[in-house]
Amino acid sequence: MAKKRVSRRELARQRRQAARRRQRILTALIVAGVVLILAAVLIWPQMRPVGEIVVVTPEPRSFADGNAMGDPNAPVTIAEKY
Repeated sequence: MAKKRVSRRELARQRRQAARRRQRILTALIVAGVVLILAAVLIWPQMRPVGEIVVVTPEPRSFADGNAMGDPNAPVTIAEKY
């Protein structure tokens, strides 16, 4: 089998294509690296423990009467209709 001779023009074209391919791969790797670093920076603080959960003890509302709350003799009355 005879080895096919490649012209200088074809050889230069192949080199340019290889250089463009390397450049695209390098760009993709850099973008992927930046995305991974950014994701790690944003996610890492969220993974810390929240801390102790504080339970709030409910206290009775002052002037509470069913759904009504506040002083019945107040100068302003807000009525809510369903």
